[in-house]
Formats: sequence, C-alpha cells, structure tokens
Amino acid sequence: MCHGSVTIEGMKPRILVVDDDAALAEMLTIVLRGEGFEPFVVGDGTQALTAVREIRPDLVLLDLMLPGMNGIDVCRVLRADSGVPIVMLTAKSDTVDVVLGLESGADDYMVKPFKPKELVARVRARLRRTDEEPAELLSIGPVEIDVPAHKVTRDGVPISLTPLEFDLLVALARKPRQVFTRDVLLEQVWGYRHPADTRLVNVHVQRLRAKVETDPENPEVVLTVRGGRLQGRPAVIGRSRRRVNSTFGRFTRAASSVGRAFGHMWRRSLQLRVVVSTLVLSFVVLLILGFVLISQITDRLLDVKLAAATEEADRARIAVERDLSSTDGNMSVQNRLRQTRSLLTDRDVDSGQNAGTVGTFDTVLMVPGNGASDSDPGVGPTAEVPDNLRDMVQAGQVAYQYATVPSSSGGQVPALIVGTPTNASVPGLELYLVFPLTSEQNTVDLVRGTLLTGGVVLLGLLAAIAWLVSRQVVIPVRSASRIAVRFADGRLKERMPVRGEDDMARLAMSFNDMAESLSKQITHLEEFGGLQRQFTSDVSHELRTPLTTVRMASDVLYEGRDDLDPVRKRSVELLDKELDRFETLLNELLEISRHDAGMAELAAERMDMAIPIDAALATVNHLAEETGTELVLDLPTEPVIAEIDPRRVERVLRNLLANAIDHGERRPVVLTMRSDGDAVAITVRDNGIGLRPGEEKLVFNRFWRSDPSRFRRSGGTGLGLAISIEDARLHQGRLEAWGEPGNGACFRLTLPLVRGHKLLGSPLPLKPVGGPSKLATKGTRANSNGGAGG
Repeated sequence: MCHGSVTIEGMKPRILVVDDDAALAEMLTIVLRGEGFEPFVVGDGTQALTAVREIRPDLVLLDLMLPGMNGIDVCRVLRADSGVPIVMLTAKSDTVDVVLGLESGADDYMVKPFKPKELVARVRARLRRTDEEPAELLSIGPVEIDVPAHKVTRDGVPISLTPLEFDLLVALARKPRQVFTRDVLLEQVWGYRHPADTRLVNVHVQRLRAKVETDPENPEVVLTVRGGRLQGRPAVIGRSRRRVNSTFGRFTRAASSVGRAFGHMWRRSLQLRVVVSTLVLSFVVLLILGFVLISQITDRLLDVKLAAATEEADRARIAVERDLSSTDGNMSVQNRLRQTRSLLTDRDVDSGQNAGTVGTFDTVLMVPGNGASDSDPGVGPTAEVPDNLRDMVQAGQVAYQYATVPSSSGGQVPALIVGTPTNASVPGLELYLVFPLTSEQNTVDLVRGTLLTGGVVLLGLLAAIAWLVSRQVVIPVRSASRIAVRFADGRLKERMPVRGEDDMARLAMSFNDMAESLSKQITHLEEFGGLQRQFTSDVSHELRTPLTTVRMASDVLYEGRDDLDPVRKRSVELLDKELDRFETLLNELLEISRHDAGMAELAAERMDMAIPIDAALATVNHLAEETGTELVLDLPTEPVIAEIDPRRVERVLRNLLANAIDHGERRPVVLTMRSDGDAVAITVRDNGIGLRPGEEKLVFNRFWRSDPSRFRRSGGTGLGLAISIEDARLHQGRLEAWGEPGNGACFRLTLPLVRGHKLLGSPLPLKPVGGPSKLATKGTRANSNGGAGG
C-alpha cells in the first residue's frame, strides 16, 4: 500500500493509521491486517482529514508528532464534526502531553513502544458495539439517556457526546448508587484487562462534566465520593444535612475557629507577635509594680494610723481614770461608765481631737466578766471588740487588732481597734477605741484607680509604640516578601523600592542586587532547561518510535516461534526477553531525565490510599508467587484519604515491594500503613539480607547495588529506588531506608495528606519494633499462598 493512498476493500473494520514513520506504519498495517482489520495509512495531518471524509474509518490511530498539522490539531478538527474513535499514539508520557492529547478529543492513548496484542485489544475495545441494543431509558440526576438512540438530554436540551463519553455516562447511570474506582471504569468502559493509567479516566470525566453539568466545579450528576471514587447521582436524591442544635457545640466550634484563626495570624504576622509580646510583658511588669506600690502605701497609712491611735488611747485612758475618780461612788457601775464615756466624748469634741490626725473613733468601756448581758457594766459597741483582743488587754497589755465593724450605712468597714487596761476606781476596767479606716481605704482605692487608669493608658501607649516601630520594620519585609513571591512566579523584573539611606534602604538595595543576580542565573537555567527538555522530548520520540517497530516485529516473530528451528526459536525468545529489559531501562532513563530537567509534574487527586496499594500488589503478585514469598498487609480499617498522584505512588510501592521480594530470602514481606492528622506513612519490611551501615543512603543512588553479583528476580535496572525518591519529593514527602545485616530492611514512604503541607513527622517508626518473629498481623489482609490480594 502506498503512503497516502485510500482504498476500500471488503466490509472489515476500517482503521486509519496516521503516522509519518514509514516503517512503523507498515508494521502497524501488518499487525492489523493479520487481526482481520482493513488498515489505511496516511503520513500527515492534512491527508488524515481528507481520508476520514472519504473512507469514513471505524477508528483512527493518530500519531501525536506529525509534520505540518500535528496530532493535537488533527484531533480537534476531527472532534468538531465527527465522533469516530481516536486512539492517540505518542512517544511522550508526561502528564501535560497525555492530558493535552486527551483534552483535544482522543478516546484513548498508547505510549510507544507497545505490544501488538495490547494495540489490538485497545482497538477491539473501542470498536465493540452490539448491532441491536434493547430499548433502555436511563436517568442520572436531571440527565435523560436514550441508550438505543445514543441520545442524551438535560431538561429536554440535547447534549452532544462522543461514543466513549456516552459509554462512560451509561456505565455510571446503570448503577447510580455503585461507587466506581477508576480501574473498574477502565475495565468496563475502555475494556482494559490490566492495570492502566488512571489519567485517562480523569480527563474524560472532566470532559463529561463540562458537557452534562450546569456547574462543572460543583457537579451534581457525576459525583466524586470519599476516596476519589466516582458515582452517578440517582434520578431523585434527598440530601440530608446534619444539624447540630447544641448551643454548646456551636460555641465550641466558634471558639475553636477563632483560636485557629488567631493561631494562623500569630504564625504569619511578626507585627502581631511583637505587639502582643510587648503588651504581655508590660502588663506583667505593671502588675508587679502596682502590687508593690499598693502594698507600700497601705503599710505606710496603717503605720501612721496605728501611731496616732496609740497616742489617742493613752490620752483617753488618763481622761477615763480622772473622770471616774470624780463621779459619785453611790451610782451604779453602768451609770458611772456611761457618764465617763459621755464626758470623754464631749471633751474630745470640744477640743477637736476627734477630728485630728487620728480621725474619728468610737469608745468602748468594759469590765471583765460583766459584759454578758445588757445589765452588765459595759458601754459602747461592745460586740465590735474581738475576744482575743480582750484577752491580751486583760493580761495587762496595750494591744490592737484590725477587724471589720458595721458602718452607719449598714455595711461593713475595716477598722483599727486599740485596747488598754486602766487603773480607774472601777476594778478591771478596759478601754477600747474603735478607729474606722474609711479614709485610708478611700486613699488606697484612689491610688489603685489611678494606677489602673495609668496602666491602661500606658499599655495602650506601649502597644501603639510597638505597632508603629514594628510597622517600620515589617512593611519593608512584607514588601520584600510580596516581591519575592512575584519573583518566584516568574516576574523576574520585580524590585524593591529604595527610600532613604537607612538600614531598610540598604536591605532593599541588597535584595535588588540578589534579584538581579538570580534573574540572570534563572534566565540562563531556563535556556538550558528548555534545551534539555527539548532534547529529552526528541530523544524520547526518536528512540521510542523505532523501538515500537522492533517491538512489534519481535512479537510477530515470537508468536510464530513454534514454526522455527530450535536455534532461531531460542534466538527469538531471547530477543523478546531482552527487548522487555531494554524498554524498562529506556522508560526509567527517560523518567529520571524528566526529574533532572524539572519536567516531572504531579497529577494529584484526593483518593483512598488503598487504591495505589492494591494496584502495586497486583503488579508484583507474580513475583511473590514465583519466589514463594508471603505478602502480609497491615492496613487501617478506616479509609485513608490523601492528595496524591496515584500513578507515581503506585510506582513507588511497586518498586519497594519488588525490591523487598528480591532481597527478602523468601521470607514474609510486610506492608504497613498508618496515618495521623497531617501525614500518611507506608512501610515495606523484609527479613532478608539487610543493609550494612551507610547503605541506607547509597540505596537511592542510581544503578547502585549492594552486591553486584546478585541476581535480580524482578528484572530491575537499578533506577527504581532513585525514581521512587524523586516521586516522593515531588509530593513534598520523604522516602527513607533502614537495615541491619541479617535482619532485613525497612523502607518508609511518608506523604502529606494535603498537597503542599509541610511534614512534621511520620505516623510510623522507620526502625521496626521487634524482630522477624513479631510481625504485626492485626487487621491484615494476606494471601497465604504467597500472593497478596488487592
């Protein structure tokens, strides 16, 4: 068949091959024709558009890199007016290239090199259709699906879908309450029977949502549920929301929210920390100073009051003794005491002493043992005199005591009570003077209020000063931070304004000098990186395309090896085996070169960590069976949801498991997963030869082997762990190793639950607790026959 010719022969399924590599196109033709298809070959995009209109193929195999109009543009033009299935053939496996091809309208993609059987399986999966489908009308939310007519409407408005998008929507609508993993959808919709790249599902789900959802950002037809799985919404769904009516619960949540907000501001704002720290320290200092000052003033006032009260008590004692000696001895003791108290009070008032330095006071005259009743000789407010004070006075001492006494307003006021014995004509007479401390209390209250007011004003002044001073420092720092962020975003001409000649101006000049230097270096690195990326892309295409031809030719020979003589048969078998090794090595070399060139991208999504674990186990299951190695799982009962790139995490776990099987000496390999509020950790523990001291770092070096003579059962190239640690770093996670000679090795992968969050620790220890006989098996899933069930 000539390049570019178009003929129609028979009624076999027609496949249009669009590829500018003549050898590969011819090899594709050989394989497709041998499988019962009728291939047509064209070599560029323009011929492809013409061929589609003329021969109306059942499927198009479209190379991504074509001369003139590239495969992306061809795909977009075809999708504008045709629903023909398109399988993209590409030598590029980067996420951005794959997504770009799928978003342009491709139904599937295959990365070169690929095997003929895989290609044929993909083609048959996209061509399968029943001649007569039974009448079936489906509903998924507000969307109506007429399956036989291949029509989709939303609220009566037709929606145009490609055949694959239609199949995807039907699969979800037929089981609206079933939760689908991406692997299940790959099997049911794409017809895959082996693990595949879930990016295929992600892109088509996004395209489907863009067509059937009113708001694709808030889908109500194609839902993503816990663990990143997909679910179609039933025709009628009653949404229930948990209502918490507890006032305490709302208050607790509000307080917690305020606390988190303040904590966030505290961590991010230097100015807030300076102001709050200044206020707290100033408050503590003022509190201590105020306490000391109030104590000193109070003590001084009481000392002055006590000295004056003691002098007043001595004068009153002399007056009482004189007055009692001049009273009528025939009068009762009670009357004589009343008369004396009255004369004493009148004399003090007349002389003005009651209003002197000591202030006002009240007088109490009491005779021991006779004050128990109203008829006993005792005058004045006798109830105000404490018993312990009377005991000291009766012992012949001049004593005093502080107490609270009733005030004229009905309350209680502090008072100083001074008692003294007398030598009056009434035997055992006791004199007590009660001095209210109202004026002293008022003085202390005034000082306390003044200090409080002054302290508040001073705190406000200090806060304002701290805010203004810190602002002078923080504003340039914030400006530098904003400019640094814009600089990091690629705006390399951003610079800080320079004002004045102070320290901040010198900081701005230093920052600008640094930015200028970095800008030049980044420009040079971008130029070099662009060349490196172009080189990697070109090498990938130039190596993968001829390798695809060799791979397909080898498979054709391998399928017919039984017809060859023994020497040629064995040669074909060796060729097939070594081609597998070469493909693996090429893929890993290209992958590590992407990391080196900064081309690796993270296609993160929220999903259950059990999904990549199961995928990795399914991949290494045959190795475990071949070696008789038991795979033991220790997983949490609850799902662990994290933002990860499932393809990369699955590759890391696959490499760790294969490495453990290789070096595990046929002993059990334990995979453990735990999580906390910030991170998820997975450890893979073997009980084989272990690692010597220092090898826990070397093990991640490229092509490093502890024992170069050791046979790798997994067929590894020596790049698996090097790629794995790069994948972990791309997640902002960590991959670490531990080992002891003869006691096995343990590898720990720790990833943040939320993309971009900084890891503070790991939920699992790196060094296992206990020996091989103490493997944790609680809550595990295991296959006792040596394989692991996913």
